[in-house]
Amino acid sequence: MQISTIIILVLLVLVIISNFQYRKVVQSLSFDQQIELREAQRSFQMVNIIVLIALFILFILVWKNQWLDYRLLLTGFLVLILGFSAVMTVFTYNKLREKDFRPAFLKSYLITQSIRLFAILAMLVIAIMMVNNPPANP
Repeated sequence: MQISTIIILVLLVLVIISNFQYRKVVQSLSFDQQIELREAQRSFQMVNIIVLIALFILFILVWKNQWLDYRLLLTGFLVLILGFSAVMTVFTYNKLREKDFRPAFLKSYLITQSIRLFAILAMLVIAIMMVNNPPANP
């Protein structure tokens, strides 16, 4: 097993653990706060889905027409996804902070999102390294 595979598996385990901790904190919220949380997240979900679909279509078009080197294209695509995810995290956090959520919940939200973004960043670095230095054929 390659070191990159082990790193990705460890990152996925970290994301799963942080999601479980986040769900525990969400369940401790009042019913009204849970509804407000869903509304805050839903308001950005549709935009998130539309932008990701548009990025994917753009990726396919550029790749099929060979306008850019596939390495540069893959790197740009992954960086755009990372940046967009970070922006959505900040917008959602600010919306939740305006609604006076408990500091413990906001901290849990930020920790969970930070771990997710770190995992995306690490996978981006691994993907770029693997594209630039592919493993030798067995």
